Amino acid sequence: MGHNFIGMPTEGVGVSNNPGGMPHFSRSLVDLGPASAVSIRMRYLFG
Repeated sequence: MGHNFIGMPTEGVGVSNNPGGMPHFSRSLVDLGPASAVSIRMRYLFG
């Protein structure tokens, strides 16, 4: 992933469960069954 001089992503990022702020691993976990789907919203921090 591309990042700027302070480490912020310059590309869109997405995390499962769409947690706000800095995503923690435990808040991003999802259980998926055989016919499950996950919707992830992409966020672009700089435009």
